[in-house]
Amino acid sequence: PVVFISQQRVLIPAKLEITSREQGEDNIYIVKVTISNFVESLNNRRLSLKIDSLGNVLEASDTPQFVFGFKPAVMVGRNLNHCLDVFTGIPIKGGEHGLDMQHILADMVSK
Repeated sequence: PVVFISQQRVLIPAKLEITSREQGEDNIYIVKVTISNFVESLNNRRLSLKIDSLGNVLEASDTPQFVFGFKPAVMVGRNLNHCLDVFTGIPIKGGEHGLDMQHILADMVSK
């Protein structure tokens, strides 16, 4: 996302789509600017996951690959402890591949 500033100093979020095409020996770049809003811009940079109580990823948002360096869909079917190092050292439930998500979420809510 790109933010323009109007003459009145108002921030205007926008989305850019850049395409190119060859014309003879030259490349022509076409930039399409679409006015956006801050919520949409942030949503395009968020990773949203649906997980089960063992920490297995059931669904992942379609965040563009360039944001995180990978397609979030590759996380589906994996456990969070294989994807995010922030979970290292957290108690494991259900064997090697399951996090004790019920315990983790209960601790988060109580704080």
